[in-house]
Amino acid sequence: MNTITTEQIKEAINTFLTAQYHKKSEKEQKQLAKAEQENDPIAIAEAREALRPIQEKYQADHWFQAAEKMAGQLNFGTHTSKGIHSDAKGDNIIFSGSPAHGYIGTHSIDSTQLDASGNAAALPLAAFFEQPVSGSYLMRDVILAQLPALHGCFGTDAEHSKHYQQVFYRCLTAQPDTPSTHERNKQILWAIHPDENEYCTLVPLHPSKLTHEVYLNINHRRYSDEQKTARENRYKHPDKPQAPYQELLDLAATQLGGTKPQNISLLNSRQGGRQYLLPSIPPIFQKRAFGTVQLTKQDNSLFKSRAYRHKMRYKIKSLAEIIKDRRNNVSLREQRDDLLAEILMETFAIAATIQQQPAGWSEDSKLNFEQSLWLDPNNPDEDHQQDREEEDWQNAVAEQFADWLQSSLKEIFKKDSQIQSSDFGTPEYLYWKTAIEDAIKASQRLGEGVFQ
Repeated sequence: MNTITTEQIKEAINTFLTAQYHKKSEKEQKQLAKAEQENDPIAIAEAREALRPIQEKYQADHWFQAAEKMAGQLNFGTHTSKGIHSDAKGDNIIFSGSPAHGYIGTHSIDSTQLDASGNAAALPLAAFFEQPVSGSYLMRDVILAQLPALHGCFGTDAEHSKHYQQVFYRCLTAQPDTPSTHERNKQILWAIHPDENEYCTLVPLHPSKLTHEVYLNINHRRYSDEQKTARENRYKHPDKPQAPYQELLDLAATQLGGTKPQNISLLNSRQGGRQYLLPSIPPIFQKRAFGTVQLTKQDNSLFKSRAYRHKMRYKIKSLAEIIKDRRNNVSLREQRDDLLAEILMETFAIAATIQQQPAGWSEDSKLNFEQSLWLDPNNPDEDHQQDREEEDWQNAVAEQFADWLQSSLKEIFKKDSQIQSSDFGTPEYLYWKTAIEDAIKASQRLGEGVFQ
């Protein structure tokens, strides 16, 4: 940081003020551009006159004079009072300690990030403190380090610049000598010596710095380009390289500030008021057999479920490669039949694990009629059991399997010029159907129970 120069700081200040000017004068600049395009001298003069006070406002001397007033209207801290209640008027606190315990907290974050609450109109000063200066260093870091390079940066007058520097430093480091709370803040009486009626009052504050870091971390895990690409490749592009991705289960969110999150704090506004809540109960682990496919309540078929298709994707791709080889010899036919047998064997194993779910589980799902009879064999409903006895559901399941396998292979062949999907028709479909029918009969003879 000591290598940062006065020129770099002044350039950062100029970049910030220029961006603020363009942001606040967007309407007037459009009017000026339109007037110039129409060559209307009166409109041009009016537009330039409208821009003049905005230009003056964002001249360095004028803006730093206003920034001094903003500094008195903002309360910076790592822990905020308004995060507990939007009407709370207690003090914010800047926590900078290093506890001896190993728990995760604000002290775990290696950053000078601060939250700010107060007059929303003064938040541009907080944005100024966030202005990049050099590399990862922000204006806030430079001010807190009190670098010699700051001399003369905050205006044309050296004495005024020094004064503003001191104002900004106090603003970023201000700690109340006697912190005040408010009736809207929660207060907890913590027993020190209960027998002697000795208590201390604890006033919980919202750990804005920590919750903002958690918010950014969770959003990265959910919405980063790497995570989105990995998810998309799994479900839509199984032929592309596959990479692991993360899922956060049982994640909840609460909203602070309603439709005006800026009334709570700066960081809360950047989060749109959303505060993530992670489950605070111990995880409940369920033993799952190898090869298990978890059906969702929306799945109407095992074969069409994402989980099943994802599990079978490599075997289907390998089967397609064998079929594309037009040579008609014993070796290729044996490879095809062996791979088909593997698919059927794994399908039956998956079905067996699904059948072990609590009896009647399919009642709350959209599983089709035949597969509910197949995969929920112990359903106590009398009509269900009667249908299992009377209906030819095994044949329907065989047809659904053949339909799935046929359509999966055709989908692959659409992207390949070596074989036309239209050439892949009834004979192949009947072959898949016969294969699963033979496997069903073999399973029934062995008393394996999957199709009993």
